[in-house]
Amino acid sequence: MPYEWGAAVEGIAQQQLVGIDTWYFGKYRYEWMDRYVTSTNDDGVNFIYMRYAEVLLTAAEAANELEGPGAAAPYLKELRRRAFPSAQQAEMVDAYVDALSSKEAMFDAIVEEYKYEYTGEMDRKMDLIRWNLLGTKLDEEKAKLSDLNTRSGEYANVPTTLYYKYEEDGYTLDIYGLNRGETGNPGPEYSAFNWDQPLDEMINTIYKPGVDPDQRQFWPIWQVFLDASNGKLTNDYGY
Repeated sequence: MPYEWGAAVEGIAQQQLVGIDTWYFGKYRYEWMDRYVTSTNDDGVNFIYMRYAEVLLTAAEAANELEGPGAAAPYLKELRRRAFPSAQQAEMVDAYVDALSSKEAMFDAIVEEYKYEYTGEMDRKMDLIRWNLLGTKLDEEKAKLSDLNTRSGEYANVPTTLYYKYEEDGYTLDIYGLNRGETGNPGPEYSAFNWDQPLDEMINTIYKPGVDPDQRQFWPIWQVFLDASNGKLTNDYGY
């Protein structure tokens, strides 16, 4: 989500836009909670080890490998039904999944579904490693970010300016410009916000230039821990 919460004034904070180089994962949003968070370092949400979505994706992957796409389809459909309103399910669930007629097409769809399902949960990387797709997907991300940076390719119609105003509650943003093609000014009641920050640093830090991410898939052990291990710890992968 393209905003953060500003400093509270008299107990009330406002949503504030951030640049296109700063996105926050909005799955567990503060405004969706039914209580106030008073801790400075803990929101009280327990760490999730496995969600039912992962059970369905695991079942779909196993069924596809053993029996083919027809056996995997019910699991993928169950997962996607909760993602789309009833009016869209014929197209986005049934037609989409039924069109996956080969084992390869179903596998590719499962890989994509992991991406949609686990964005920001620090879980998908391990699956990319076991599929031997980590380097491939990181390179895809670098290419997509490069196109977004230059507003080219599939991102040619992404606006460079957002417009915003606050809802009647005084703190919720009403944003114009997030949808493709929303490039005009929606009216004087909206304020303009520059949304064209450079993405070069983000692109260059996806992984270190000259390093194969499929050969170095994990962070090295920090030097401070090596120094304190009495020579018992060493780094693998040529670090």
